[in-house]
Amino acid sequence: MENINLISDNKFKTNFLKLRYMIKSNELNYNKAILLKDYLSYANNKTKTNKKTIEVLDALYDTSFNISVYLKGDQICFDFNIMFISSLFIKEEQYLNKVLRLFITFIKDPLLKDGTISNDIIKKNKFDIINDIKAVYDDKNQYAYQEFSQLFGQDTSMAINENGNEIIIKQLSNEDLYDFYQIILNNHPYIYGYVNKDDQEVIETFLNNNFTANNLYPIINNIALKVHEYQEFQVIDKIKQAKLFIGLTFSKPYHNQDFFKYQLLNILLGQSSNSYLFKIVREQENLCYSIRSHYDHYYNTIIINAGIDSDNYQKSMHLINEIIDKLKKGTIDNEDFLIAKKVMIDITKKINDQQSSIINYLINRKSMGLNNDLVKEIALINELSLNDLKEVAMNIKVSMSYLLKEEPSKGVV
Repeated sequence: MENINLISDNKFKTNFLKLRYMIKSNELNYNKAILLKDYLSYANNKTKTNKKTIEVLDALYDTSFNISVYLKGDQICFDFNIMFISSLFIKEEQYLNKVLRLFITFIKDPLLKDGTISNDIIKKNKFDIINDIKAVYDDKNQYAYQEFSQLFGQDTSMAINENGNEIIIKQLSNEDLYDFYQIILNNHPYIYGYVNKDDQEVIETFLNNNFTANNLYPIINNIALKVHEYQEFQVIDKIKQAKLFIGLTFSKPYHNQDFFKYQLLNILLGQSSNSYLFKIVREQENLCYSIRSHYDHYYNTIIINAGIDSDNYQKSMHLINEIIDKLKKGTIDNEDFLIAKKVMIDITKKINDQQSSIINYLINRKSMGLNNDLVKEIALINELSLNDLKEVAMNIKVSMSYLLKEEPSKGVV
């Protein structure tokens, strides 16, 4: 089956499977997805209660099961994940079949049968999600990022609150969830796994017998953010340390073949302790407590996040703009470039340390239409030149800054 992709060797003592369902992203669908995730994780028609679910998983030698929901570009990814010890290390004869049958029960026989949903469980799920939404305000960094994302990612899926929308969550009915789940299941899953060689045949047979084939993994469309004139937002709140977010965009349209160039630019700018932002803004000038950048290829943007004193805001922005201007002009030291490449290669090599990171890597590269061979990827990174880096750096632009800062002291105007 072309939708089942299994890696098999004896490197790990566990098996890891991921079944991914995908649906078009919008705020309503996302809120349905996070509420449904909590409901499906609670129990199924075999275990009935959350306590029993935990007991059954524990009895299967601490098998781990979870559901995750992600916004990725124009898609919502609804993932069923299970990790369990290889049967090579378990003497119980029916162990592997028990685990796989439980996995299929979570997916195909949840507490959703014939539209029947437990009002008590849904009520609790809604209560927990709404509490999480409200709790974000107490985590000022997360709160600032949420507010920044809604401004910076306006009219795109970036602006969707990843914790949920309280009004939508309250309004969702049991019927909404049931109908939504049927839509998800009708899409059929994309299946990836990292399994022990001794278990491969049984797992493949199980998957083939229980799931309908799908097309090859789709390319997830990149969403271009608006490249507008610089916008600045300063918001006062009860906060001890100011939170600064800066959104960078690129004037050149994004192409997947440039992905590694953008990644390298981000590493040089602010992803590591060897980056310009860390060395200059934090260490050399001591203008912030922390500073880091992150590249998101789904929106082709670099986001800088810093914890600062409000008094240092203008100095910090001036220095950050100076650094970005130098990158834009191609003023990049060759030694710094080589260090950034080494950091990028080290990050790539670490993907091989965990089954889940390997599988996520494979899926992400598939969604971009890129090669998903780590050895070949490292070779591509090694081939990147300083001119490749300058090619994307020349198109960088500071589009927005958002500062969540403390109230002025009494007597300060």
